[in-house]
Order: sequence, then C-alpha cells, then structure tokens
Amino acid sequence: MAKLDEALQASAGASSLTQAQIAEAQARERSLSHRLDAAIADTKALAERLVAQEQQAQSTNALRDAAVARQRELLTQAELRLDELATLAHDMAARGDADSDKLAASATLAAATAERLAQSEQHMDQRLEQIAAQMRATADMQGALRQDIADGMIQSKTLAERLSQSEQRLEQTAAQMRATADMQGALLQDVADGMAQSKTLTERLSQGEQRLDQLTTQLPERMARLESRMDELARMARSAMELAAQSDIRSNGKVAFTTRLTEDKTLYPLNLQVVGSKDRAVLDALVKRVKALGKDYHLEIQGHTDNTSGDDYNYHLGKARAEVMKRYLHETGGIPLSWMSVISYGATQPLDPQSNSNRRIVIQTLVLDGDK
Repeated sequence: MAKLDEALQASAGASSLTQAQIAEAQARERSLSHRLDAAIADTKALAERLVAQEQQAQSTNALRDAAVARQRELLTQAELRLDELATLAHDMAARGDADSDKLAASATLAAATAERLAQSEQHMDQRLEQIAAQMRATADMQGALRQDIADGMIQSKTLAERLSQSEQRLEQTAAQMRATADMQGALLQDVADGMAQSKTLTERLSQGEQRLDQLTTQLPERMARLESRMDELARMARSAMELAAQSDIRSNGKVAFTTRLTEDKTLYPLNLQVVGSKDRAVLDALVKRVKALGKDYHLEIQGHTDNTSGDDYNYHLGKARAEVMKRYLHETGGIPLSWMSVISYGATQPLDPQSNSNRRIVIQTLVLDGDK
C-alpha cells in the first residue's frame, strides 16, 4: 500500500507538472500566435502604405511631367513672343518708325516677359527640386518600408517556425500527458485491486481472529475433553493390554491352585446374592494369596449345580452364583473385573454322578508357566 501511495503521489506530481507545462506551452503558443498576427497585420499595413506611396510617387511624377511640359510650353510661347517682339522691333527700326514710345513699350513688355519667364523658370526649377526631394524622400521611405516588410516577413517566418515548434512540443506534451493518464489509470486500477484484496484479506483476518478467539475460548474445554479422551484411551489401552494378557493367561495359563466354595448360605437362596461367612473367609484368603503372586494372574470362576432341574435353569443358576463371587472379589478384594471370568457348567460336571449334591463354586487361579 505504501508503494502504491508513493506511486500515486509521484504520478499526481508528474501530472501537475505536465499540466503546468501544457498551460505554459499554450500560453506561449497564444502569445506567438498574437505576435504572428500582429506582424502579419503590420506587414500588410506597410504593404498598403508602400502601394499608396508608389501611387503618390506616380502621381508626383505625373505632376512633374505636366509641370515640365507646361514650363516648356510657356518657354516656347515666351521665346516665340520674344522672337515676335524682336522681329517687330527690327521691322520698326528698319522702317524708321518714329513711334519710339511703342517701341519702348514693346521692349519693356519683352523685358518683363523675359523676366517673368526667368522667374517662372526659376520657380519651376525650385518646384522641380522640391518634387525631386519629395521623390527621393518617398524613395527612401519606400526603401525603409520594403526593409520593414522584409523584416516583417522574416519575423513572421521566425514566429511561424516557433509556433510550429511550439505546436510540436505541445503535441509531445499532450502525448506524455496521455501516457501519464494511462499510467495513472493503471495505477488507480492497481490501487483498486489492492484495496479489494486488502479488504478481502482484512475480512479473512477478522474471520481468522474471530475463529482464533473461539478456539482460544474453547481451548480449555477442548483440552479437557482431549485429556479426558487421552485418559480414556490410556485406560482402554491398559485394559486392552490387560485383556490381551488375560486372554493369553486364559488360553495358555496353567492352574496354580483351586479354591472351592460350598457353604449353603452362599449357594442358597439365589435371589439374596450373599456370601456365607465361611466362604468370605476363603475368598479373603484367596485375595491375599493371588496378590502375593506379584504377577499377572486370572481367576476363572466356575458355577456348578445339581441336576434336579433343567439344563437352562441349571446354566443360569450356576452363572448367577459365579457372578456373586466375582462381584465380591472385585468390590471387597479389589481384583480387576477383567482379571476374572465366569463360566457356568450347570450340572454337566458332577463330583459324584450318583449324587445330587454337586452344587459348588470352583475358582481356578491360572498363571503362565513362567509365573508359577
């Protein structure tokens, strides 16, 4: 997330810088465009002024030509007039005309006319000089205007080139900005994906924490159940081992010694399930004796009955009497139940086939050969 934030900040900074550069380039482009438009307008105005000046020069030339022609015409007329006066004076002198006043007047008129012609010629020369000076000034101005136009054209060309370069840079900047925008879009998508992934991870973490809290809360109880189960399994294992050992003893063991119980109180009545005092003493002695072995043993408790009743009854009667002995040995002597087994023979193994007094309890202590 920190790297994404840094990337976004860097991208935002680059975008801000790029936008500022674009704004600056656009401002420069507008300035160049304005300057180019102004240069074009100035060049156009200069061209118009040049055309006007050329037209004025042409008009001045026409006036000059007209003035020269007029002056020449006046000079020609004056010369003709002088020639006429000279001819007239010559004729009058030849005729000897006494009208000297007229001759003097004609001479005066001729002199005045000549003076006027001289003044007119001088004025015309001055006017021509002014026109020539004005034409030179106009020519100089036209040269300056042409130079200004040339400079304006050069400046317009330079501005156009700079405007083209500015447009190229603006296009490059726009391309960079588009690339930056694409990068920003990709970064934003990465951020969105990262945020979604972070949200998912946060939810999973929250669920994991909740599950952990539940497990932590349930741990003592589950540990207690587990310990109880392990204890139970241990007991079952020990019991299985004991059963295996007892099974081995029962299958392969030999009778170490035999104990018989024949007291009537023990054998009668069935419903009371009691042990006579004499038989209790015998059983207590048996407990001490088997415990003194210090090794595994197995007690096979056999129930025997008379043949006064049917086989089923005799079987259940013998088994019930043997169960009473087993319970006594366990509750009083502490012998494990798995170390004892009950067998009912009913009336099938009488001590004396000719007698009906065969009821008894026989307890055989079985041990392996190596345990004797």
